[in-house]
Amino acid sequence: MNITFTVLQQVIIMFLLIGVGIFAFKTKMIDEHASSKVTTLLLNIIAPATILNSFFIEYDTNKLKSLGIMFLLGFGSHLIAILISMLAIRKKNNPLYSTQRFAAIYSNCGYMALPLSTAVFGSEGVFYASAYMIVFQFLSWSHGYLQISGKADKKAILKTFYSPAILSVILGLIIFLARIPVPSVISQTVGYVASLNTPLAMVVIGCTLAQSPVKDAFCNRKNYFTVFLRNLLIPFVIAFVYALIPGLDENLLLVNILSSCCPTAAIIVMFAKRFDKNAAEASQILTLSNIFSIGSIPLIMFAAQKMAEFF
Repeated sequence: MNITFTVLQQVIIMFLLIGVGIFAFKTKMIDEHASSKVTTLLLNIIAPATILNSFFIEYDTNKLKSLGIMFLLGFGSHLIAILISMLAIRKKNNPLYSTQRFAAIYSNCGYMALPLSTAVFGSEGVFYASAYMIVFQFLSWSHGYLQISGKADKKAILKTFYSPAILSVILGLIIFLARIPVPSVISQTVGYVASLNTPLAMVVIGCTLAQSPVKDAFCNRKNYFTVFLRNLLIPFVIAFVYALIPGLDENLLLVNILSSCCPTAAIIVMFAKRFDKNAAEASQILTLSNIFSIGSIPLIMFAAQKMAEFF
């Protein structure tokens, strides 16, 4: 399979859908309130349905083992990202270091990776990507929360375990492990809801980008280094390190890299607003990272596939 071409094709489709979101927001078909409501729908119903749908498969011990490996790869990927960000983005004379580090570490693995994994690898891709997403949820609300706020919030960390995404994985695992037969009327309903994930997620991203001045994002030179870390250096290092692991399944590697090389997580803007950490800067990084991901995602996937074949 030509992964690079498939990813490039899907990225182009997604950015056309993002364009629909930008157009809808600019022409006031969708306002900020409506966009917020759709985001809530995505987070609480549609994305969990996408994850749950991926568990409606026949039990396979190898798949369960691979899912466990993906959890480990997800933690490892975030650890590599944290270490690189600490080395590359210094605290000294940099009041924005916490926002920049968060932007470099955490990818938009929910809105971008799930749809891409579905398009490139099918339901199996979502099955594995869900493990990465759980790691992201836990670390972004623990380490990431601490990074931005400067203090830990035990309630916020505990709350992540009750998020719809994690609950859908737990329910899916129960169905998968207990080999519970799912009636076709249920599986088809969940499948229909899951099919909404890609178009709605991209439209929401488009609405978010429409609210950010693109000119300001390009004019702030400090943003380029953060985006370089997020979009290129960190996922490239992750791909290189994991390509050296003997016997690692290529699909597991590629799903992990696909989740790692997505643009900056949209949650950064919410955190920046909540803790008064220059939300404008966070929005600029988010915008720039999304724009450059049109080229960076296929590039990183090409490099990851070649490294997997070489090593």
